[in-house]
Amino acid sequence: MPDAAAFLNELAVAVQKHAMYPVGHPALRTVSGDLALRLEEILADDAALKIGVARNRLTVGDLVTEPGRPLIDSLAAHLHAHQIAALHLARGASSEELDGMLRELAVDADRRGRPIGLEPLEELPAWPHIRIQPVEYEALKLGEGASEDAEDEAFEAPTPGGPHETPTPITEEAAEEVDRAAAALADVELSPELLELVGELDASYADPETVAVLSNMLIEIPPEELKRILDSQDAAFTANLIRQSTSRLSPKAVVELVEAASSSESRPIGPWLMRLLTKLAYYAESDSSGQQAESDETLRAVVHELVDDWELEDPRPAAYQSALGHLARETVRSDEGARPFFGDRLVMMGLELEMMGRMVAFALKDLRGQNLTELIGLLEATSEDSQVGEVMWRQVATQETLEQLLRHEAPEFDTVDRLLGRVGLGATEPLLDALQRASDPQVRSEFVERLTRLGPVIAGAVISRLDADNPEATAHLLSILNELDVQAPGLSVAAFLDHPDPDVRGEAYRLAVRHSRDLEAAIRASLAESDPRLLAIGLTAAEDAHPPDAEALLRAHVQNPVLPVQLRVKAVRALSGYRTEAALNALVRGATQRRWLLQRKIAPPSAVVLEALACIRQEYQHLPKARDVLDEAGRSADRSIRVAAGVEPGA
Repeated sequence: MPDAAAFLNELAVAVQKHAMYPVGHPALRTVSGDLALRLEEILADDAALKIGVARNRLTVGDLVTEPGRPLIDSLAAHLHAHQIAALHLARGASSEELDGMLRELAVDADRRGRPIGLEPLEELPAWPHIRIQPVEYEALKLGEGASEDAEDEAFEAPTPGGPHETPTPITEEAAEEVDRAAAALADVELSPELLELVGELDASYADPETVAVLSNMLIEIPPEELKRILDSQDAAFTANLIRQSTSRLSPKAVVELVEAASSSESRPIGPWLMRLLTKLAYYAESDSSGQQAESDETLRAVVHELVDDWELEDPRPAAYQSALGHLARETVRSDEGARPFFGDRLVMMGLELEMMGRMVAFALKDLRGQNLTELIGLLEATSEDSQVGEVMWRQVATQETLEQLLRHEAPEFDTVDRLLGRVGLGATEPLLDALQRASDPQVRSEFVERLTRLGPVIAGAVISRLDADNPEATAHLLSILNELDVQAPGLSVAAFLDHPDPDVRGEAYRLAVRHSRDLEAAIRASLAESDPRLLAIGLTAAEDAHPPDAEALLRAHVQNPVLPVQLRVKAVRALSGYRTEAALNALVRGATQRRWLLQRKIAPPSAVVLEALACIRQEYQHLPKARDVLDEAGRSADRSIRVAAGVEPGA
């Protein structure tokens, strides 16, 4: 089946996201929809997709995954813990159905109280196009009509107490990283998260040296602190922790955990039994006893039976249990100061070992909130083929993270730029929010530059933010639309042409000229400006467009001696296009100066005089008044005037 492996990866990521984020979180908005599209592609030629579940692998049709792919391994273990034999997904499954399935699967079996597969058949979660098939230990059924032989070939049915797989040893560098983390943590008070790390890593860290490091870390925790931490946890958590660690950690470390857990009233162990366990641990680790294997096996079997009895309902009220957990965590942050958290080390270990679990997720969240720049550096240094690195990027490169960076008055734009490439168009709203909040002109300009990079597709979002009551931001928003150079349907700048802020008016004039939107009104408003920068916009536009009621303003500008020369020249060119007697009279005045009384003569050569003569010759030479002026210019001693009048070659 095409792309089945890719679908399994996306399903694993989707389950992890639903486990990490609460319902309604922005990070979950597109998860179900994207998964539904992928499923639709896969089922283009098939009616249904069946995912078989084993302890350390998944099957889809002829595809059987191999251990060693962290995302799929994690999903397989998670579904196996829920006693699920298979997932049946039929063509037509909607994003709403997939969202419901993901919410059910995301909850850990231990925290749910009862695995999904152990629910009564009539209470199993089900949807019109999705069915969860629980494990049937007598005969695992993959589907209607499937033979037992075919099922056995498809995958191994998960069985209680089955043999552990042979894990892949971790690299020497990863083991050294664990050693360094252990050495650092040995100097501080350890927290409940360390115990989660021990329970979580048991299946991944099978290397003997790593197991020894984790065992020693537990042994070095002061007994009273270990008791306090375990007492703050519920029975299911502690039982699962000890059950997992019993299979991996040293006998002495196991006994330390059991003794600390036994201090709780809900998990009592008599002193005689603790003495027995201690002796078994001693013989299991002794080189001279000759009964190491038997003592080790007995110890672990006894502990397993003990913790099975701890899965009874916890007698403590939920509020009291929550308060205990809070107090335990606050206690380890002693009066000497907040304990250091080695989040960077845990994230590095997760990337190195391709492992993404609760502790790594906790560290990732901590770094994202406290040291985002360092976290991005770690992710940028990760191989492009790293699946865990990609999962982390998806959690880091989000609108939420970008909003966190942009809350500062002067954001770290270098860090912002490193995220923009991955956040993409999702950065539009956070950047616009920051632009409207910013008070520093330079910072606003930085936001404008980055918004412009996103391209014309953001034009609609920019237009929706235009607000006459926020002139600084509105001027920059209009400048973005000018830079994007896109025709935006429904956009009108009329409301900004008479805005009290000159920057807003200027950007509105430019936008009107660029897209011929409210053009005549913009030209008239611009020609009434006293600011040369704003006046120039209307004069340039008036050379091609000739609003009837703008002629009088142009005549005044042609004859205004205090106006900058380049603007008077523009006014001359714009006025010549009207071809009226009043326009000709203004041009004649621009080319001449008073001699006496009502008589005038050609003025000394200047840019305005020469441009006025050239325009008179091009547009009005058929009129008597224009010919008189041109004849007089042709008799001038100045060659440039004669050329402008068309008398000499080169005109």
